[in-house]
Amino acid sequence: MHLVPWAVLGALLAWPAHAQFFQNMFQGAHMFQHHEEPEAQHVGDASWFRDRVHAAKCPTYLCPDTLACVDGPEDCPCPFAEQVRCMLDGTRICVQHKDCTQVHALYGP
Repeated sequence: MHLVPWAVLGALLAWPAHAQFFQNMFQGAHMFQHHEEPEAQHVGDASWFRDRVHAAKCPTYLCPDTLACVDGPEDCPCPFAEQVRCMLDGTRICVQHKDCTQVHALYGP
């Protein structure tokens, strides 16, 4: 007979954990609602890029495609992590391959 009060007490104590679980699982009941991200203003516009270039604080060399601050143009990283930087006659090119062997085979050392 004393089992029923303990079961009720256990259920009441466990309720907040269950409620939090379901709230997190369903993101507070917003799972099925569509949220639109605000579209960035002027993305891709020349003025948008120019503003980023002017806002960059780089005392050495600012890479034109990644806006990374490096010592010189030969140190510029590739825009995407999957790409490999290959130097070809002093020019950096980025290829999506494991290394630069095909680039050097096609265009020379």
